[in-house]
Amino acid sequence: MISQRFGGVRRTGPHRDRRLRGAHLKDTPAPDLGATAIAAAIGRAQIRPDEVETAAMGNVVQAGVKMNPARQAAIHGGLR
Repeated sequence: MISQRFGGVRRTGPHRDRRLRGAHLKDTPAPDLGATAIAAAIGRAQIRPDEVETAAMGNVVQAGVKMNPARQAAIHGGLR
């Protein structure tokens, strides 16, 4: 079995640019942001979603996100 880890990849986020801080992503639910990140990581890694065995994400519990936002992000990011 081949094991690879994809993670810890930093992209320049809105916190790097003062003009964007707290602006356009504030109303986007965390699972939706996570799903976008997962889908992009799968694309950059040039793998199929069915090749991914485990997805692990960390998050701070926030109101209104519902149960298990990391799982929601994985599913909506293309992992089943």
